[in-house]
Amino acid sequence: MKTIKEALKIEKLLDYFPSTIWEQLSQEYQIDKYVKKLTGKQVCLLLMYAMLKGKTVTLRTLEEYYGSSIFQTYAGVVSGSSIDHSSIADRLATMQGEYVKALFAKVNQKLVSHYPSQKINGYELIRFDSTLLSLSSKLLKQDEKGVPTNNSYYAS
Repeated sequence: MKTIKEALKIEKLLDYFPSTIWEQLSQEYQIDKYVKKLTGKQVCLLLMYAMLKGKTVTLRTLEEYYGSSIFQTYAGVVSGSSIDHSSIADRLATMQGEYVKALFAKVNQKLVSHYPSQKINGYELIRFDSTLLSLSSKLLKQDEKGVPTNNSYYAS
């Protein structure tokens, strides 16, 4: 049984993914050409659903979530369907990364138009994923001097 909080999160998120985006990208990248059960849309929705649940995302948890009634309702999966974790692994291994990248770009465009950057006390706030900080700090630590830019270095 889904909670109201879960339903609101999922519905709010799905508002940014109209069916036209899924259809356009599916045709452009031929993502579902030889697929019978686990479509590109379902894989992406499954990953997003798992991230919303907040647990560690593993193939076993993805298998569990695929069988949940909440996911099946929002992803358009036939009620009572199930899938094996190895099938999810195979699908993830064969799915084009460019499809997911294009999907992210389209949704990001939509989000930016709805939630423009804010100015607080004269400073413009820019949103970005926290992974960027982690990766950036690791790159800076690779070189003792820092990152070279225009004949100078930013210290790490």
